[in-house]
Amino acid sequence: RHLNLVELVHDMQLLKASDNSSPDYNHLCEVMAEVFRRTDGLVRQLQSMVELELRWDQELRDVHQGELHPSMAFFNEHHLQEASGYISLIKGAKAKELELLCYLKDVKFDPIEQEKVVGDLILKFENEAKSIEDASVGDGLLARMPKTRALRHSVIECAELLCNVTIQLSERKNPPGRSVSQGTFGSLTPELTGNSNSSPSFIRSLSAPDQLHKSISVQEGIPDLPRLQRWRTAIQKKTHPFPVNEQYHGEEDRTFVATINEIFAFIGSDPDTAETCSSFLLAARMRNERGRSRVEALSHMKDMVSKCCQLSDHVPHLLTAVASVISQGPGVEELACGGMVSEVRDAFCGVVQALLQRAATNPVIFSNSVVLMCTCPFSWNEERCLVRSGLLTLLDKLCALRRDRDAASRKVSAMAWASFQVLLNCLVEWENDGGHRSDEIEWSGLAYQVSMLITNYLTVVLKETHRDDKDALQYVLQLLQKIARSEMGRAILQQPCIASTLLSIFLDSHAPPKLVLSALGLCRVALPLMTAEGCDEVALPTSRSNLPSPDDLGKGTPVLEVASLLL
Repeated sequence: RHLNLVELVHDMQLLKASDNSSPDYNHLCEVMAEVFRRTDGLVRQLQSMVELELRWDQELRDVHQGELHPSMAFFNEHHLQEASGYISLIKGAKAKELELLCYLKDVKFDPIEQEKVVGDLILKFENEAKSIEDASVGDGLLARMPKTRALRHSVIECAELLCNVTIQLSERKNPPGRSVSQGTFGSLTPELTGNSNSSPSFIRSLSAPDQLHKSISVQEGIPDLPRLQRWRTAIQKKTHPFPVNEQYHGEEDRTFVATINEIFAFIGSDPDTAETCSSFLLAARMRNERGRSRVEALSHMKDMVSKCCQLSDHVPHLLTAVASVISQGPGVEELACGGMVSEVRDAFCGVVQALLQRAATNPVIFSNSVVLMCTCPFSWNEERCLVRSGLLTLLDKLCALRRDRDAASRKVSAMAWASFQVLLNCLVEWENDGGHRSDEIEWSGLAYQVSMLITNYLTVVLKETHRDDKDALQYVLQLLQKIARSEMGRAILQQPCIASTLLSIFLDSHAPPKLVLSALGLCRVALPLMTAEGCDEVALPTSRSNLPSPDDLGKGTPVLEVASLLL
């Protein structure tokens, strides 16, 4: 069911013997072979654990009865090493056995100091031998292997849980092109609201727990030991040319092996903290109800914003009250596995658009609401909502009030610029969240909108610097330098409008050397990122007496003219 093979299995009952060469039949055989291989590996690992625990328990009984000395336990010489040959293979197997025994007895394994590890195990062995009671000698078989029994119970619980949930494949959103940049106030469709998950491959509707996000486990569900983790990392580096978290970005790139990997990793991981099937389903049901209540509340907020459009008095105060609640974000992290993440995010984006659409009628009057929305912890999943809501367009209009001489307007402009910096910091942090490809941020319409805001603000500041001090301009350039190393920062710097402004500062004969150096450093970051089409859109300064003539540059294309500025 998790691999969408239910219909295929039912159809196989109708196939004839001559149809066993069909692609569907071969695919099902591959899936069954992979599942059998991993199930067999899980069983063999459990058998190894059973053998070790039973042997430990049997020798405990021998020590208790005086038939064996603790220093002669079966693991006493597991730390000894041999150099080569068949004995080396045997010792390697004993080292693995020693590591597994450390896991079973909660002893820290150190591959360098294995002699010390054996000493710790012997000490634990002696303490257990002293504390063993005569009544416990006749315990049943399961009581003699508590760790394996707990792991077996955890495996059964997790497997039962997977039989009651569904892994749904999500629709991968395509990154918007640069033409999708200006804010529009059309209605949001579900396709435009982004994914509802933090994983690039899954959404969950009353569905699988977050542990399925864990990376691939080569131990078919057995908890990873330090040595096995190192081996897994080495195997992944040899096998996969891309990082594990960037391998599967869509349904077309995801193989059934990846899903099986995650299912088996979930089944056998964290047995000590595994939740029971009933407790998980109860929590998922509560989160589902919470999500429904949140959707209803957001619907009421949207109705309230719509009613505000029909009122003339107290509208700014009502919108500010709504914005103060919305600025807390959709809170989808509280709804994981409840099946309502997508619906809550859609409703949240609808309220944001309705509120900002009302604020766009008079940005100055509704400036408090706009500023509050800048403090909202937007995630990458709300990227398209930000593009289409016009929040950055409203901030641009408010920041442009800096050119007015009125003190109140300049105060609003300063508040808007400070709010923009808060929002920009949130956008820069997106690259740490995951759930997207690196090129998606580059082609996001947000980069264009942010660059236009910074360009317009720089234009206003440049006019002031001709008559006042240069501190404001230096402050903006420092902001660009701060974000230049991030994905969003590089996407902003490669916009033609930003490059044009930086070149004008670089060629300004009246600019102080410190500003020129700052602009030069930013140009060295921005210009190599630009395409030939982007260079065609760069507006070069009108006075270019220091540039070579077009004859010296051949055809004198914009690309060559831009390149000549830094040569």
